[in-house]
Amino acid sequence: MTNNGRVLLSADRLTGNVPSLVTDFERVSAIVDRELPREIDGKAAILEMKAAEGQWRQMEWIGWYLEHFVASKVLDTVDGTTGPTYGSTTIDLMLTGPWDLKVHLMDKPATILNDAEAVHACIEEHGYINYFLLEGTATYDDDIRSFKQWHDDLKGNPSDYMKKGSATGRRSRLRKTSFRPAKMLGIHLDAAALRHGISTGAIKPFQEGMKNSNGKKRRGKYQIYPNRIDGHIINVSTDRNPAAPGQ
Repeated sequence: MTNNGRVLLSADRLTGNVPSLVTDFERVSAIVDRELPREIDGKAAILEMKAAEGQWRQMEWIGWYLEHFVASKVLDTVDGTTGPTYGSTTIDLMLTGPWDLKVHLMDKPATILNDAEAVHACIEEHGYINYFLLEGTATYDDDIRSFKQWHDDLKGNPSDYMKKGSATGRRSRLRKTSFRPAKMLGIHLDAAALRHGISTGAIKPFQEGMKNSNGKKRRGKYQIYPNRIDGHIINVSTDRNPAAPGQ
């Protein structure tokens, strides 16, 4: 844990990548802390992504907005580039090493990472993969689902998936209407850390054997439980600075 934005390192197993991990994390987290709104309004975020021709149609808009924010406000400032691509997965950020961006809702135990094949391929090529987790809390749609209706109206013609759901009476997930970031966490996974995380239950396979709405098999992913991470998985963290100006 941290006080007023001070970065803390947790590591029982140190490697030569630790200094660059901390430096990369400090550079990105400082900009996120300074520039990202204290509370991100869902409608405003979606409209901003729409104006930038980004992923504004996505239901889980928070993670997509973090990627949009880093690409537009962080990438050039830290002299970064988009990371490598493995199959259909593109790693979000390349600094000293590869970083992928994820959002963790603090009322949920786990966060979904990338598909397992991409994680293994990145570790094989670069020796590791780093994750930047933005942790926080969300507010949700009202009983009449007015936020969902607003988003559906903005998107216009319903997709085939939405039409099928309406025809079968499928109840859609409750939409998130805002997100309040509270903490930033950097996680370093090399082959040893990945094996350790799996053995301790800090990292688990996800959606193995599951199918998409079109019947095709989903690619197996990993999910991580931040509260189960121990010092063998090198990590750095900082709380958002409460003294910083809000937006």
